[in-house]
Amino acid sequence: MLAAPVKSYGSTEDIKVFGQSYQLNLTVYNNNTAFIKDIRNVSLPPGKTELKFDGVPSQLRPETVYLTGIGPGSDMINVLQQKYNYNLADKKSILDSYVGKDLKLITYDRDNNPERTVEARLLSNRSSPIYKIDGEIYLNHPGTPVLPKISSEFIGKPELSWTVKTDKNFEGQLKASYLTGGMNWRANYNLIKNGDKKSAKLVAFVALDNKSGADYKDAAVKLIAGKINTARRSGRSADMLYSAAKAPLSESLSREKLSGYHQYEIDGKINIKNNQKKQVKLFSAQNIPVSQDFVTQSNSRYYTTNYSDKGIRQDVNIYTGFNNNKKSNLGIPMPAGVIRVYEPDSSGSMQFTGEDNIGHTPSGEDIKILTGSAFDIVCRRKQSDYKNLYNNTYETEWVIT
Repeated sequence: MLAAPVKSYGSTEDIKVFGQSYQLNLTVYNNNTAFIKDIRNVSLPPGKTELKFDGVPSQLRPETVYLTGIGPGSDMINVLQQKYNYNLADKKSILDSYVGKDLKLITYDRDNNPERTVEARLLSNRSSPIYKIDGEIYLNHPGTPVLPKISSEFIGKPELSWTVKTDKNFEGQLKASYLTGGMNWRANYNLIKNGDKKSAKLVAFVALDNKSGADYKDAAVKLIAGKINTARRSGRSADMLYSAAKAPLSESLSREKLSGYHQYEIDGKINIKNNQKKQVKLFSAQNIPVSQDFVTQSNSRYYTTNYSDKGIRQDVNIYTGFNNNKKSNLGIPMPAGVIRVYEPDSSGSMQFTGEDNIGHTPSGEDIKILTGSAFDIVCRRKQSDYKNLYNNTYETEWVIT
């Protein structure tokens, strides 16, 4: 249920503060950006009204904000002005506002009881406070500053405010849409091999990282995978750019293409607090055929350098591979992330055997995971012939064991 708006009165306008979202939609990109659509129930009287939404992120991009009405009569709402208020109260900013004004300095004893009170005038608050006390200047005076009141220009949390005008009463919903920084996501995969080590289960999770400066409660979350250019702006509405219908895929995931990217929709609503990381299941697949390959790779310098009689020892890398297609019970565009491989030992206990980064992988592509270097397999190469034919042209011969 939406809490009733809090009313207070200014000189000529009603101020309506709406604190709880009726519907909250987050589209999170993997470039530290999120697109927020915050819908709230409103009740507006005729004439001008100062309207405020609190609980917005401190990393909100003010130039991207726009307000639209929803429902019958919403076209009569005229937005005259919009502001992003982020003058948050902290010790320095509050003291800065008292430069040139009088305050008290109170010292306390060991039991934290007031011991002495001094009347002072704050002259400056740059690197440290400078006070004038009894006609003398003190660069470093003990005591806790105590102020008679705090300026009304300070707020506890960032807020959006609009001056709107309507010709008659409006009972409905308003949607504030904007971009914010500080929201990111990354895919994490667990590839768990079965006992035969020829097949595996793949479980994909999304790690949501919220450093935007706001909490999000009961939010519908969509994820965009792909490299998006945030410097470019479009004249179309953000709804046209970002909204999309569900396309069921598997378990808790729906996915679709969106303007060259891939969009994933998390099932259900999510709560994520500021400065919190949260793991959400993306999808899982069973009985994926997997392979294990031992690969050793040469280096370009081997073909341009005379190694004479010196032998070279090369590591043999271990790769676990599978194909991202429907035949392998997958065929899902897999966003970039870290994939970790686990396999059972002789006792059946699962062990971690390595991890690797993968890029955005479309359906039908092979995935190769470098898990480490082989212990019992060694590659040795020895140069048996070397010729510098001319300039940067060489001819070499190698024996590889």
